[in-house]
Parts: sequence; C-alpha cells; structure tokens
Amino acid sequence: MSEMEPSTHRELFEQAVNKLENISTLLQPEVPMLGELHLTTRQEALFFINLRHEGLTLTEMAQRLRISKSAVSQAMKRLEEEDLLYRAANKENKRETQLVYGAKGRKLKEELTNFQHYIVDQYIAKIPLEELKQANQVIHRLEEEINNAYKK
Repeated sequence: MSEMEPSTHRELFEQAVNKLENISTLLQPEVPMLGELHLTTRQEALFFINLRHEGLTLTEMAQRLRISKSAVSQAMKRLEEEDLLYRAANKENKRETQLVYGAKGRKLKEELTNFQHYIVDQYIAKIPLEELKQANQVIHRLEEEINNAYKK
C-alpha cells in the first residue's frame, strides 16, 4: 500500500516526523551503548550538544537548551553517575563550570562518531547532493522561523 501524498502543511509535517521516528527506530540498535543508558531526552540533548560544541559552560548549555542552569545541573547528575559528562572548573575562568567527558562519555563519543561516518557512507552518500542541499535549506528555514518566534 503506497502512502497518500500529503496535502497540507500539517500532514507533511506529521509524515516527516513519522519517517524520522522510523529511521531512529531502525538505527537505534547500531549504537547499543546509548540505548542501554536509558537517559532522559534532556540528558541526551546535553550529551549531543556537547558532542557538537565541546567545552560549553553550564550557562552556555542552559542558553542553548533554553532552560535554567539549575535544570542543566539536575540533568547532569545522571550523566555524572554514568561517567558520561562531568562539571569541571574552566581553566581560563575559575568562576565558570565547563562540561567535560568521563571515560564512558569518551567511549560513547567515539561510538557515535563512528556511527555518523557509517550513516554517511551507507545511506547519506546515496542521496544526490542537490537533494541533500534542498533538505538542508528547508531545515535551516524552519530553524529561522522557530528562532524568530522565540525572539518575540
């Protein structure tokens, strides 16, 4: 049975979210360590943001997530217990606290980096570059719209 072509913004959005959920479900077994941790969405967000922006302070992380420093600290408790991320004094400014990897966090970082390379090699590289550029433009536009809404 083929899918019906979406006819509204809502239908297209719901279809895209459904496809992303399906992709996530299919690929999740490829990173078993992440599934075994049973992190909350916020804890995963902290870890993934740190992957892309290492060395953020607690304040910067809170700003990126649009939550309080206290909420970041609460989420960090579990990440510290799991030896994924730790709070450490910023060497350049002792009053600031940075996020640094624990041993298990470094291992997960390596696993996720390898996984990203695998995804690009096995799947992304098969999609024409122009289609990827177009999808990237749509994602950027959506981000702009959301950011503009939050600025109001």
